[in-house]
Amino acid sequence: MSYAFAGAAQAALHAALTAHPEIAALATGGVHDEPPQGAAGRAATGPYVLIGDEAVSPWGAGDLAGAAHAVEIAVVGAALGFAALKRIAAAVSDAALGPLSIQGARVVSARFLGARTRRGREGMRRIDLRFRLIVEPA
Repeated sequence: MSYAFAGAAQAALHAALTAHPEIAALATGGVHDEPPQGAAGRAATGPYVLIGDEAVSPWGAGDLAGAAHAVEIAVVGAALGFAALKRIAAAVSDAALGPLSIQGARVVSARFLGARTRRGREGMRRIDLRFRLIVEPA
């Protein structure tokens, strides 16, 4: 097991998310790995996609050695309800579970682990999605 492909896995997720036509159309605030700032240093109102925390652990099967990447991806926006953000979240799930091109590695398995919706201050809404990617050297 190695953390060697963590950066490449994040880059592959970012590429898949930004290339997805529905995400591009609906998440007008873009795809980020850090919350974007709005006017006067306030939090952006989105909607935007945020590649979040990751936990990596060893994974192996037989003589295969890789890593399990538990990745969080959030959909954030100031919305009156969750419906619009849920459409974006569904597209995020499609992109994260679709084929990912990771330089020097391959995705053995991609699974959706769950999601959670939350209401924040000033009308902000957030959907946190969790995925598990099993990555091994190519």
